[in-house]
Amino acid sequence: MVENPYEVPKAVLQDTPTHPLEEYGGIGRRAFLLADLGIGFLQFLSFNQVSQEASFLVLSLLFASFSMVPVYHRMKNIGRNPWWCWFVFLPLVGFAIRIPCLVFPEGFSETRRLDRAGRVTLVLLVSAFLLVLSWVLSIVI
Repeated sequence: MVENPYEVPKAVLQDTPTHPLEEYGGIGRRAFLLADLGIGFLQFLSFNQVSQEASFLVLSLLFASFSMVPVYHRMKNIGRNPWWCWFVFLPLVGFAIRIPCLVFPEGFSETRRLDRAGRVTLVLLVSAFLLVLSWVLSIVI
């Protein structure tokens, strides 16, 4: 039996996945932002009630450990090593780790491209940083 040379290949007729990236799990940007803001708000409320330095230190470590959970799941979502969440205990490094969590879309490790929401968020973060930096410099100088 001779095959038809004009027949559509069977590979084309099969269903192709609509999302070629692997599933990463974790949480998205919105859930990360809400969780991080919620933990920060609870931390702010609890610090207003504390009068002793020892209690302040214990609460700081407690809330820092709480903030590891959203960072862990968000790092997993963007395709990075989730164990970077241990660095949230370090003040400036913890802030630097949160920036990709807010900006990068799911599966960023594969695509290496920012979507529109990521670009807008990055512009807002850089603008806020420059605004605060100019304000601090105007006070110092």
